[in-house]
Amino acid sequence: IAPAGMMQLPRASRLLTLPGIGWWILRVFGDRIIVRRMPHTLTGNPDHLRVFMEEYARQLRFKGYKRALRATMRDYDLARMDPVYERAGKQAGRSGMLIWGTADTVVNYALHERVLGLVPWLNFQAVDGGGHTVNYELSDAVNRHIIDMLTE
Repeated sequence: IAPAGMMQLPRASRLLTLPGIGWWILRVFGDRIIVRRMPHTLTGNPDHLRVFMEEYARQLRFKGYKRALRATMRDYDLARMDPVYERAGKQAGRSGMLIWGTADTVVNYALHERVLGLVPWLNFQAVDGGGHTVNYELSDAVNRHIIDMLTE
């Protein structure tokens, strides 16, 4: 669902990956930065946004959450994972599903074509109007696609 590995981190986010200063920025300003950015991952229903943001704010208080977020940004190549997708695509006899919200601006929806070019055996399902957290905001549609695939 809206996989990473082909996106470009915004310049400000890349500061968080720098040794020393990245952790300091996240520790001092992290909650404000993360909470301000999070609404951009959702689209559609404002009630979903309100509930999601309340739950997400609670998650920020878990010990180690911000450290894990920074480690992901620092250690996981969010932009150049094409070789990994390509290796997966060459695996014979596999099946899987790629679900992507058409309004995803975090991992741009247009990247689905690139993923499908590298992993052609994926069953692709677009979810109209869904953002990056399409599994949360349009869970009925996402669940229907998953159940349909599992019952085939």
